[in-house]
Amino acid sequence: MAESFVNNVFDKLSSFALEEVYLAWHVRNELQKLSETSTSIEEFLWSNADQQQQQAKSRQDEWHEKMEDIFYDADDVLDEFQVHAKTVYNHKKIGEHFKLKMLRYLTSLEKLVISNCEKLDLMIADEGEMDVLRSLQFFAIEQVPKLVALPLWLQGASETLNHIVIEDCLNFTTLPEWMKNLILLQKLEVSGCQRLTSLPEFTFSLREIRISQCPELIRECQRETGKDWQKITCVPDIYLDNIKI
Repeated sequence: MAESFVNNVFDKLSSFALEEVYLAWHVRNELQKLSETSTSIEEFLWSNADQQQQQAKSRQDEWHEKMEDIFYDADDVLDEFQVHAKTVYNHKKIGEHFKLKMLRYLTSLEKLVISNCEKLDLMIADEGEMDVLRSLQFFAIEQVPKLVALPLWLQGASETLNHIVIEDCLNFTTLPEWMKNLILLQKLEVSGCQRLTSLPEFTFSLREIRISQCPELIRECQRETGKDWQKITCVPDIYLDNIKI
């Protein structure tokens, strides 16, 4: 009975595909130790069954009952973990160890927030990492000095991504032309990116754009006079430095 719970728990860990994310490392290591211990105990109990059959059976039943409780708890924890795994907050602690190959496993991820990662470089990617994050709906990134453009792998969410936030990325210079392929993008917020000076063409799905603390870009987005005005003229709600125009 306990063996089935062990298998169920490890199946869930595999389905999460978060084995390479630091949180799941610790969960998996502890459960692996628990599984090995449970196997050793069961082997010991069965080896003594011939000599002390009644005593061994009683002890085995008691052990099974306890192990069921343990793995029920582990199963419940992982159920909850699976729900919350739809949001990943990638802060400074893991930013230094972040690997793009992790993303290919996060096919159910709906919300990704990356914050305060001084050493994180998101611009390095292989062709095999383009088709990732296929369920992503919200992407926010802030205080990542090495970011100069939106990462290419966001194109994997071209049919789901609807909200992008970029804040205080001091070296950010480029909103790429492929953003017009984000067919469900409805809201774009850019703040504190002073090196960003122009906009790409957007999909007609865009409903709101907010730009603040980006003086050059704001100048180019002014109604009628800015060179980028024609690129956003069809957007219903436009805010420049928190003022609707």
